[in-house]
Amino acid sequence: MAALAATQSQDSIFSDMKTLLRRQILGLLEEAANTTESWLVAVLDARATRVVSSFVTMFDIMEQRVTLVESLEKARQSFPQMEVVYILEPSEESVTLLIEDFSKPKAPYGDVHLLFLSKLSDQRFAQLRGCEALIARVKSLKEINVDFLAHESSVFHLDDTHCFAQLYRSSNLAPFAERTAARLVSVCAAVHECPVVRFREGSPMGHVAHYLVGMLEQLKTSAVNWWWHGAPGHTERPQGSLLLLDRSEDCLSPLLHFCTYECLVHDLLPVQANNMIKVKIQGRDKQALLNEGDEVWVKLRHKHIADVLNALTTDVDDIKKRNATAVKVQRGEGAGPSMEELGKIVKAMPEYQAQLDRYSQHIQMAQECMSHIQASGNALLNLIVEVEQTLATGSDMTGKAVKPNTLIDQMVDHLIIGDVQAKLRIIMIYVAATGRNLADEDLDRLVRAANLSAGDSQLVSALRRFQDSSEPASSAAGSGITSPEKKKGWGLSRMLGGSSSAATSSTLEDYSYESSRFSCPIKSIAEALVQDKLSTSEFPVAEGQAPAKAVAQSMRRHGHGATAWQKRTFSGARSIVFMAGGLCYGELQALYEVSEKHGKEILMGGTSIMKPEQFMAELRSMR
Repeated sequence: MAALAATQSQDSIFSDMKTLLRRQILGLLEEAANTTESWLVAVLDARATRVVSSFVTMFDIMEQRVTLVESLEKARQSFPQMEVVYILEPSEESVTLLIEDFSKPKAPYGDVHLLFLSKLSDQRFAQLRGCEALIARVKSLKEINVDFLAHESSVFHLDDTHCFAQLYRSSNLAPFAERTAARLVSVCAAVHECPVVRFREGSPMGHVAHYLVGMLEQLKTSAVNWWWHGAPGHTERPQGSLLLLDRSEDCLSPLLHFCTYECLVHDLLPVQANNMIKVKIQGRDKQALLNEGDEVWVKLRHKHIADVLNALTTDVDDIKKRNATAVKVQRGEGAGPSMEELGKIVKAMPEYQAQLDRYSQHIQMAQECMSHIQASGNALLNLIVEVEQTLATGSDMTGKAVKPNTLIDQMVDHLIIGDVQAKLRIIMIYVAATGRNLADEDLDRLVRAANLSAGDSQLVSALRRFQDSSEPASSAAGSGITSPEKKKGWGLSRMLGGSSSAATSSTLEDYSYESSRFSCPIKSIAEALVQDKLSTSEFPVAEGQAPAKAVAQSMRRHGHGATAWQKRTFSGARSIVFMAGGLCYGELQALYEVSEKHGKEILMGGTSIMKPEQFMAELRSMR
C-alpha cells in the first residue's frame, strides 16, 4: 500500500483518472531509477501489459531511464549488471514465472523492484519468501492498486470478458464477487474515493457489495497515508457513490444499433481490441488509434452519423480556407509566393497536412459506416428505424403504439432477406424487448422465417431463459426515483401488459433522428443517482455503510491549456456506475450525456466494454 499517494494536491483533486494513473506509475518507475546509476529493465506479465499500456506509452516509460520493456512469459536475454522492475498480477502463474527467473544458476538481473497490481495473498507472499535468491535481490516491493484498464479519461473496465457463467450460472458466486470487488477497490484507490456502495436489491451484485465494503475498510486502515474525498481534511468535494448494476438489468441495449459515430464504428468496422483500425491515407495503409489523443474523434464520437459527415465537411473546408496559399502551392495554381511567404508555408505545411490526414481518416470511417447503413437500398437504416427502434420503444416514428401482430408481420418481411447474423440479432432484440410476454407461436414464426440453424435457435432460447431467470426490475424512471414526477415507460412490454426493465425505461425524450428514439435504461438510473433521487429501497446502501453526508461543494473549472476532459465543469460528488457483465457503447454515450447535462462527474465502468457479438458470445457460454 506504500505506493498510494500520501498527500492531497490541487492536481489530484482536479485530475482525470488517466492522468492520476499515469502520474502514479511513472512516479514509481522514477523512484526505482533514483536508486541506481544504471538504466533499468522493465518486465511485465500479460495482464500488467494491458493495464499499464491503457494509460502510459512506451515513450513515457523510456523517459524514466528504462532501456528495455519485456514480457514475463517470453524468453529474455540476461542483463545481470542492470536493475529490473517487475510489474505483475499477483497470480500463481506470474509469481511462479518470477521465481523461475531466479532459480537459474546465474540470476538474469541485478537488484529487483517488485510492483504488484493488487494485494498479494498470504500464499503468494510465502511463495516469494521461499526463493532466497530472489529475496536477496529485492530492493523494493509495493502493491500499487492498479488492477483495471483505463479505456478513456472517465471510462474503465476490468478486462473480464467472460464472466456470465460465473455471475449467473455458478453455484458459488464468491470467486467472481471477490475478484470484482478487489479490482473495484483499485479503481477507488486510484481516484481517491471511499464511496457509498449501492446495488439493485435482490441482484447478485449484493455479494460484490459485501466484499467491497470490507476491502474499502481494510484500505482505509492499512494504507495509513491514503486519503479519500469527503474525509476529514479533504472536503473540497463530497464523498462519492458507487452504483453496482449487472447485465440482467438490460439485455436490449447491447444488441441495438446506435447511430452515433463511436457506436457505429465499433459495431460495423473492424476495430481491434486495442482500439486500432486500418485506414488508407494518401494511398497508404495506416493503423489509426481511436483514443482521446485524437481531438477530432473526441469532438465527434457521440454525434449522430449524419451530423458527423456534415461537421467533417465543414471543418475540412474551414482548414483549407485558413491555408488557402498552401492549397494553391499544392495544386500548382496561381502566381508563385514570395520567399517570405514560401518560408511560412513550408513551416505550416506539416501541421496542415497532418490535419488533413486526420480528417481524411475520419471521413473515410464515416463514409464506411454510411455505406453499411445505405447498402441494399438503405436496408440497415430501415431495419433500425422501422423495426429496432419500434421494438425498443413500442411506438412507431409518429409515436403511435404498434400492435404486436403488425410488428410480427413487419419483422417477417425483414427476415426474408439479410445475412444470418443480422436476422439472429433482430430476433434477439425482439426477445429482449418483449421479455416474459413473448408468445411461443410468435417466436416460432420468426425463427422459421429467418431459417435459423439449431445453434442459433439455441442462442435465442438462451437469451429467453436468461431473462426468465432474472428478477424483473422496475425502471429507475419509475418506482426507483423518489420523486412525484415519475416518468412512465412506453416500451413494448408495457403495451402488452407486462414490465420489462429494458423496454420500459425508454422515456419520451426529444430526439433529432428517427433512428435514435430509444434511450438506454442506465441513463435514467444514472440521472436519479446524480440528482439524489434513486430509491434507497430498490437500490439500498451496502450493509455496514452510512449514506454520504452533504459537505460544501466546489465547482471544478479549468482554464487555457486544459485537456478536453478538464474543460468540463463538475460540481459535487463523483459517481461511479459499474455494470457487471459488460457495458456497451450506447450506454457509455448515455452516461456521458447525463454527466454533461447535470454537470456531475461520472466514472463509467464494467467488467468489459462490449460489442453486440461479445454479448451474444457470453450468452452462448450459458447454453
